Amino acid sequence: MNKIINFKTIVVTILLIAIASLLYTNNQILEQNKKLTFQVSALNSKLNKANISANKLENRLAKIESKLEPKFQDLLALNK
Repeated sequence: MNKIINFKTIVVTILLIAIASLLYTNNQILEQNKKLTFQVSALNSKLNKANISANKLENRLAKIESKLEPKFQDLLALNK
């Protein structure tokens, strides 16, 4: 009977160690996920600002192109 109890105790101990290990690993993954989420958010903000700037430049260029003489507009159309 003592051998069965000892075996059960060993199995339970191993399972508890496995659970503790999984919980620890899970917490590490959650922390890393938080850091990566913050980095992605920061990069998205920078990308949005860059896109806004690019759009402003494209609009300015379009206005300049529309003011050019017609013969130059044909040359611009060939380059696009």
